[in-house]
Amino acid sequence: MRTVQIYINDKKVDLFNDEQIEITSSVQNVQDISKVYTDFSQTFTIPCTKNNNAIFEHYYTNDVDATFAAKNRQPARIEINSIPFRRGKVQLEGAELRDGEAYAYKITFYGDVITLKDLFGDDKLKDLDYSSIQHTRSGANVQTTITSTSSLDVRYPLISSSRVWQYGDASVNDISNSSYPIDFEELFPALRVAKIFDLIESQYGVTFNGNFLTDKRFTNLYTWWKNRESSSFTSEGFPLEFNTVGLNCNADFVNGEGIGISQVTVKYIDVLGLTLPVDFSSAALQNHFVKLNIYNTSSSATYYIDVYKNGILSTTITGSGDALHQIVNWQQNVFGLNDVYTFELRSTGAFTFDFDIKYTFLVTYNTTGGGLSTLVRECQFTTASNSITGYLDWNTTAPDIRVADYFAGVLKMFNMTCYPLDEDFNFQIEPLNDWYANGEHIDITQYVDVDTIEIERPKLYKEIVFDWKESKSFMNEAYKDINNRNFGSLREYFGYDGGEFKVELPFETLNFNKFTGENLQVAYSLESAPSYTPYVPNPVMLYLYDSVSCDFYFDNGTSTVNITNYLPFGQDIFYISDEFTINFNEEISSLTLTPESNSLYKVYYKKYLVNLFDNKTRIIHVTANLPLRLLNYISLQDALIIRDKKYRINEMRTNLTSGVVKLELISDWNAFPRRIVQITDNLMDAVGGKVVVPVKPVKPNKGGTFVLSGTGTFTTPPRKGGYTTEENLSFTVAANATGADRIDQYEVEFFAPDGTSIGTDTIVIAQSGSTGNLLTESGSNLITEGLDNITV
Repeated sequence: MRTVQIYINDKKVDLFNDEQIEITSSVQNVQDISKVYTDFSQTFTIPCTKNNNAIFEHYYTNDVDATFAAKNRQPARIEINSIPFRRGKVQLEGAELRDGEAYAYKITFYGDVITLKDLFGDDKLKDLDYSSIQHTRSGANVQTTITSTSSLDVRYPLISSSRVWQYGDASVNDISNSSYPIDFEELFPALRVAKIFDLIESQYGVTFNGNFLTDKRFTNLYTWWKNRESSSFTSEGFPLEFNTVGLNCNADFVNGEGIGISQVTVKYIDVLGLTLPVDFSSAALQNHFVKLNIYNTSSSATYYIDVYKNGILSTTITGSGDALHQIVNWQQNVFGLNDVYTFELRSTGAFTFDFDIKYTFLVTYNTTGGGLSTLVRECQFTTASNSITGYLDWNTTAPDIRVADYFAGVLKMFNMTCYPLDEDFNFQIEPLNDWYANGEHIDITQYVDVDTIEIERPKLYKEIVFDWKESKSFMNEAYKDINNRNFGSLREYFGYDGGEFKVELPFETLNFNKFTGENLQVAYSLESAPSYTPYVPNPVMLYLYDSVSCDFYFDNGTSTVNITNYLPFGQDIFYISDEFTINFNEEISSLTLTPESNSLYKVYYKKYLVNLFDNKTRIIHVTANLPLRLLNYISLQDALIIRDKKYRINEMRTNLTSGVVKLELISDWNAFPRRIVQITDNLMDAVGGKVVVPVKPVKPNKGGTFVLSGTGTFTTPPRKGGYTTEENLSFTVAANATGADRIDQYEVEFFAPDGTSIGTDTIVIAQSGSTGNLLTESGSNLITEGLDNITV
């Protein structure tokens, strides 16, 4: 007998005996493979018992002052026969009354990926904590990020937002002329996407796992940090801190108003409660003033005083040098007034300063003699030797995009899935192809109702579209005028009866320009001629290439230098002895001037669509009664075998109470997957180096393992034996001085959680006198990269 248990906030919920609870599981679906799905249930009902009423605090009536908020999803888990089945959250949808009595609550269960979206909420990139990447935007630092081959989270792409750079034309924009160099202040920074993912992890208490997150195709991806037209940057906000020690007041403020610990409280003051002058007749005007004095500044840098009212930015005041008691707040004394003010100071450069803050309550009153006079109550605090480092303020300069949209957009770029590994907000991120490759082949024929199988043809797409946000850059506009599509996009029309399959990223990409005869490429955040007006782009994604030679002049604020090597930004990376691009279409690279076929579409999407368009592909609907062991074991990455035919799971609807599973499956004509990635045909150089092979067990979260074995003659393997988690296996390859080709071979055997062997892959490391390559046992090549860090 099968029983279902549901826990909300670790409290067991009472269920109706005959209530049918159905969970739908779908990671990606043939109707829209661009969306990432998770487990969710149809809305079902639970009774209004004493226990459930305590959990939901009698939500069916609003007469109860309850702490339970239905708008917030509550942590939940589902068990079958007391065996854990799913974790996620429950949403209370409503309640039902019958004959005036509370009868049932309506709830919906959502899996943990929805929980991740809930964590992000409506937060934007500007809301992340960037304190771990403090960076000073000095000319020397900017120059270093242009030329350094070190791993840097912050770099400055050669993208102009002020003028159209020229080369060799002797104009005032000719950057080959030392008189007209690129000024470091013209450039906006870019942040490594992998670092932004790190910040998201820290902010929301989650952990992201996956070998792809250490792959160069991910770690060399950057986001251009531009949310304004001109490159005016300030330091991080420096909180103006003060206290009541040494506070100088000329009268008591007994009701909590005035200067406190790093804040000023402006409250309504009853004038009649003050010690009044003998000539006081009645109050005419009553006002509160808060003033700041910035002085003894070490430089003439422009500074900005951000005034926060009750924690929300109220106004910003600009100054430079010494400024005597600038009014940062003025308010009339009205009944009910009770506001708290705090202050931060930003500057365009590092400097030291002193400041004092003065709070004044000024009353203009009518005198008994018929004239006007003033009553002043004032407090002042002074502090010295404050220092601003000049670190760039990432928060105020962040692109305007929600964290959830940014995160989802990066997943779409590489067709990645994101799914929970356990209850501790631990998530796996990997491209769909890799995810499928690490699934099992499970024969469920004996559990399927083979008497009733529905077969339908897949509704093929009429059109497929992969697109970026439209760019206003004059280079992109020119490309669109010629090609009738956005740069980097892909559009194919097939004319089938299905709908449009569209993947649109929330990002922009820029068409770079390589100067004739020079190995130097730049881009422009400028609109079309003749104005060449700067504009604020959508978040821009860029790839960082390897170092190449160049020749241009650069003003670092101290001197003009000739730069002869730099790391270009654009759409391209050199990875594993091959070119890859973040274009969806096969475009001619502006840097290499050759077509680049390893596009986002080809590498991450094409395999699925080719299988879908195969003439033998069918979609089948079957019903199965899976034992609890399999129900808890099968995952959406597994291939299911029915009568010797292999299928992928589009959707899996499980009735938890009956055990009946309705499956929507699609034919899978891909060969048995290799679990060790292979994508290039390039050679490994004889100088040797390292080979890094990403390997992942099958279902490591359920206990799957792999074992590395074999002995090399010229390679030194990592630890041999068993592995329980995904690893980057690093092999050290000695230089080949023999002049002859040579091969070393290693075996990787994969084991299911129950210890059953489910397949073996072979790693072949081949090396020749001048070039070499990584081979699979079938002779095709694995991934290689460079000379000293070759990654499979």
